[in-house]
Amino acid sequence: MKKFILLSLVLLLLFTNGAIAQRYSVKGKIIDNLTKENLMFVNCVLYKDGDSTNMYKGVSADTSGSFVLKGVKKNNLNLELSFVGYEKHNLKIGIDKFKDDKEIDLGEIEMKSNGSLEGVEITARAERIQVDEDKLTMNIDEQLAASATSAFDLLKKVPGVFIDKDDKLTLNGKSGVMFQYNGRDLKLDYSSVVDMLKGMTPDQVEKFEVMTNPGVKYDAEGTAGIINIRIKKNQNYGVNGSVWGQTSYQTALQYYGSARLSYVDDNWTTSIGFSPMRWGSKGKSRDERYTSTPSGDTILFKSERDDEWVWQNNNFNLNANYLIDTTRTIGLSLYYTAGGNPMIDNTVPYLISSYPNYSLVDSSYVNKGGYKSDRGNFGVGLDYVKKLDTLDSKISFDFGYSHSENESYSLNLNEYFLGDINTILTRREGYERNTAASSDNLNTRVDYFKPIKKTMRFEAGAKTNFNFNDRDFYSLVLDSTTNEYLNDEMQSNHFKYFENINSLYASFSNTFKKKLNIRLGIRAEQTNTKGHQYAIDSINTRNYFDVFPNLSFNYKFKDDNQLKLTYSYRISRPWSGSLDPFISKSSEYSYSTGNPYIKPQYSHSISLGHSFKYMLFTNLSYSFTKDDINWLQSPIDSNLFVHNPLALISIPINFGSNHNLYFSASFNKELLSWWRFSSSFGASYMKILSSTNQTQINRENWSYNGNISTDFTLPKKWEISIYYYFYSSSMYALSTSSSSQDISISVSKKFFNDKLGLSASISDLFDMNENYRETHYLNTLSKSWGNYQGPNISFSLRYNFGKYYKNKQVQKPQVESFDSRAGESK
Repeated sequence: MKKFILLSLVLLLLFTNGAIAQRYSVKGKIIDNLTKENLMFVNCVLYKDGDSTNMYKGVSADTSGSFVLKGVKKNNLNLELSFVGYEKHNLKIGIDKFKDDKEIDLGEIEMKSNGSLEGVEITARAERIQVDEDKLTMNIDEQLAASATSAFDLLKKVPGVFIDKDDKLTLNGKSGVMFQYNGRDLKLDYSSVVDMLKGMTPDQVEKFEVMTNPGVKYDAEGTAGIINIRIKKNQNYGVNGSVWGQTSYQTALQYYGSARLSYVDDNWTTSIGFSPMRWGSKGKSRDERYTSTPSGDTILFKSERDDEWVWQNNNFNLNANYLIDTTRTIGLSLYYTAGGNPMIDNTVPYLISSYPNYSLVDSSYVNKGGYKSDRGNFGVGLDYVKKLDTLDSKISFDFGYSHSENESYSLNLNEYFLGDINTILTRREGYERNTAASSDNLNTRVDYFKPIKKTMRFEAGAKTNFNFNDRDFYSLVLDSTTNEYLNDEMQSNHFKYFENINSLYASFSNTFKKKLNIRLGIRAEQTNTKGHQYAIDSINTRNYFDVFPNLSFNYKFKDDNQLKLTYSYRISRPWSGSLDPFISKSSEYSYSTGNPYIKPQYSHSISLGHSFKYMLFTNLSYSFTKDDINWLQSPIDSNLFVHNPLALISIPINFGSNHNLYFSASFNKELLSWWRFSSSFGASYMKILSSTNQTQINRENWSYNGNISTDFTLPKKWEISIYYYFYSSSMYALSTSSSSQDISISVSKKFFNDKLGLSASISDLFDMNENYRETHYLNTLSKSWGNYQGPNISFSLRYNFGKYYKNKQVQKPQVESFDSRAGESK
């Protein structure tokens, strides 16, 4: 670990010192030479003088026609502007233009319509990791997609994200992440989000956007921040698409595929995609649980098992935007996923022994179980954008509806023995359980954006959200006399949960003397909830009102040297399943239940970030979370039912408070025209302080993470990508996980004018140690191990096709302007 940290710091210093000198920015604004209207999405490409084949820098103009090319070295350059329906415009930038202020302002640049239009593709290549003042973005290129087996697997590679062996996620050391899908909130519990991401192929994802301090335009949900999953769509004129397939093997054969088709003209921008996948894995794991009894004995529960997982899924998505006229746009987005797990049987023996002779088995039981599920998710969104004036004022209306359902069946048969599993069978108990769970979410919002002069911006909006959850749990219990499964109302449950959130927000920003930008925002949310457990006819209601301020101060020493200070106040509400008080039994020694009295957790966060020369980004943040929500296993209260001193029950509680200090540094640079390099490093300190009614929870922990990515572009269109990451031992609530590391290598080659691409990759090369997790609370110490499954080898193929045609270009108001604009003005 020390060697890795030292290596990262040395590389950062070397590459930083080698590139500090003579970095400039080139900016301008592009307009139509006749109408004088702004031209957005123009391709702006810099070439070194005398070299018209190798692009030096590239970017697309934004919705106001403005562009900035950053990190430019002092040289004689040629700027080429190209856009559908316009003549190419070339502008020479001599070395004499590079002055001491490190900024070259080209002013307004006029482009002339050519009357006939050829399709133009954006040639600028996005950096894999991009960090700006509001968010961190990880762009998914072909090499990165080839190294992963699902969108969830890709998420593990995002800097600051840590996912342990049980799929629990923290962002910069904090739990409580809100997920979005193409800028829309995913109103699903975390386990459903995991299932959804595992069912998505890596080729579907365009980028992950991580916002640790979202502005007030966004819901205040998520104390750790927001992770937005952007799905690929095409902006090239004409009919075009792609077909992609991948097969991989680690412990089982897996396949993934996707097909996308797009149509774009002056009025329509449409894309449709379909992706099937089947994922499977096998492994071995073992668990040990040490429980001390009131009599002073320590009892060991020990198990070893062979695990098998299978997941299959089909995804469909549709996006369509229609230009009504030059000021109005309407959009439709739709997605549908269907999949699940086939029936898989697992047999797990549990051996019970006592101190000091743990090798002598006192008693045992065998759990024979099986599980299968069918899941589906559907979502539809409609949006309307109206441009109000030439100053780019806009109003937007948005409507969204989503539905998810999960039908599962599980068989759980426990056989108890007097000694080990080969001795006398004392009794049997079994359960057949059918669960039908559904969730419906309906939301609508309106957003207004108004520039005031050139330096001021005002935005405001309102949103209402309704969420309905229904979980019907039907249980059959084995009758030991007839050996048949009979209905047991005491083990069955029906729980409904309703949540309504109404919100208003307003934000104002102003830039003083082109140096200091201050943004002040406030969001008010009123929450109404109702939980109804039908088995005991228990109803719990709650109503509360919160105000969430958000502040931002951004100071520009120069365009390439900026400092930003932010403050935010956010909330994480408990999900419906954690509020259901029904007690579910797995065995005589294991139970679980919800907690209807659990409170939301609130978090204050402050961060200081610095960007230097568009290549070195540092951030220091601190957060304080009150009423931190976590699950723990504790002894069962004897008032609940017949007391078993060895039985534990899993229940969510508000721990107390959580303090988190996090430092991160990232470095991105194109070292040579054929070599890209990026690296990031993070260090986190977490401290948990228990509330007055909890004991043995106070804990603290330091953890570290880092990654290095390098890409080589070789002759004849060969590319090699190498990615390495490391996570130290880390703490999640009361659990501590072992360190992990991995290196992945991918090689790709393009053929037939880049239409056909082939790639091969190998990952999980170095992670040869067992995954380990330890949890200690009150009288119980739990340990678990998962074995290393070996390297993962994959092969993928992509074919791009399309036909571009001539048409007249009409200026379009951007449908997603409110989402993207929020990233600029917050």
